[in-house]
Amino acid sequence: MRQYIGTVTFAMLAVAVPVLAAALKWPWPWWAWLLIGVGLLLGSVLSYQARVRVSSSFIAGDATGSRFGNVYSDADTFVDGDARQALFWNVIHHSRDRR
Repeated sequence: MRQYIGTVTFAMLAVAVPVLAAALKWPWPWWAWLLIGVGLLLGSVLSYQARVRVSSSFIAGDATGSRFGNVYSDADTFVDGDARQALFWNVIHHSRDRR
């Protein structure tokens, strides 16, 4: 819930500031308050949280001489290090969309 506080705050300000400006007859013209409201709404859209995709690797180090059986992998990097004389049996790659 915390990640949406900025988005919700900007959205509420985008509505509240122009409405208060019109109701209390603040000294700027209406189009200036409209631009401020649009800017706050843009801030609300830009502060929306995007999903973070963490990259992964199956082996991140020395796997020399290791044996792996029934390996299920959807890693971005399958081997990131030394894997000399390593044996991989039944390596099955899943797509990233499968959960």
